[in-house]
Amino acid sequence: MSVSSPEHAIGLAEFSLLLESLYSGPLEEPPWSDFLDRLCARMDGMAVTLILEPPLSEGPGYILNATGQVQSGWRSYRDQFFASDPFVNLPEGRPITISEYLPQEEFQASEFNQLFLKPTGVRFILGLDLRTESRMLARLRISRSESGVEFGERERRICELLAPHIRRAVEIFARVSRIASERMLYAGTLNQMAVGTILLDGHGRILDKDRIADALIKQADGVSSSGGMLILSDRAASSRMHDTLRRIAESERKGDRALVEAIRAERPSGKRDFGLIVKPAPQPRYLDGQHISAIVVFISDPDRHTAMAPASLAKLFGLTPAEAALSVLLADGLTLDEAAHELSIARNTVRAHLRSIFAKTGVTRQTMLVRLIVTSLAQLGSEDSR
Repeated sequence: MSVSSPEHAIGLAEFSLLLESLYSGPLEEPPWSDFLDRLCARMDGMAVTLILEPPLSEGPGYILNATGQVQSGWRSYRDQFFASDPFVNLPEGRPITISEYLPQEEFQASEFNQLFLKPTGVRFILGLDLRTESRMLARLRISRSESGVEFGERERRICELLAPHIRRAVEIFARVSRIASERMLYAGTLNQMAVGTILLDGHGRILDKDRIADALIKQADGVSSSGGMLILSDRAASSRMHDTLRRIAESERKGDRALVEAIRAERPSGKRDFGLIVKPAPQPRYLDGQHISAIVVFISDPDRHTAMAPASLAKLFGLTPAEAALSVLLADGLTLDEAAHELSIARNTVRAHLRSIFAKTGVTRQTMLVRLIVTSLAQLGSEDSR
């Protein structure tokens, strides 16, 4: 028995195995290893590559490959040739070959063909572009060598049958990635703190939020949501937050994840200001140097009781216990010498800790550090924590 199609492109049992591996793919590491290998074999390909481009990304996102004879070549594609690939922006959901998409003379003379495809032995490529609900772009590319033949109706039909399932599986992957990031973020001391946590994209859209943040948003006293966006009623604070989101997204694209911003937001009720800490969210690990941008906002209501120990400060900025203890002392106004005496360590050791703190918090001077620590502690309701 075969899947219903004019070409009887693939048997039902084989199609079922492809779907099983496709929907299991988001839980594999690296994702979709089994599916890409199975599809490569079914298509008589020398390589199958799935390229995922998340929203706001200017880079390649995730590039996932079937294990095959051109694996090292596709690594060079990621590192060198992604930007020059002319086989992009295909009609959504419609399989198409590179021979159909580009005039043959233009394709043969292109830098991409001369420097990448020919050295790897690739001659024929079948492509499929899909866009998910969360605006993730999925590019499926199936390649054959010069000794192979052009892709025909059978291979197109298989791609058409798989297209809605690939779209759905990639959407699952995007959501699982956000959940993995959130779990890394919320683990440990944050679970015991009266601090709300909100996960945003670079535009301020809410990807996820915890119970405390949800309660604060529902109160709509200075912090709310509209159309899926995080909204601050304090215009100055709102402007600072969106500027911070933009700068963090830009830093992410450059591979710099040190930026942390503290913001105070007034409340229409006249209650004490909200305190917000905005910083990059931890990333799930799939492929080195590739990521989906996500930004976390810690929000504190000073009317809620919170006890934030130096260990929690360490969690917030990625500091060691010794670095967190030094930061709290500096925030209390102690000099380096006084802090060294208080901690019973040498002054050179204190200076070494300070250099490490600078690197982790993204500040360059002690006065900037003190201001950041003081603001963070105060805004997270920790004045009486020690």
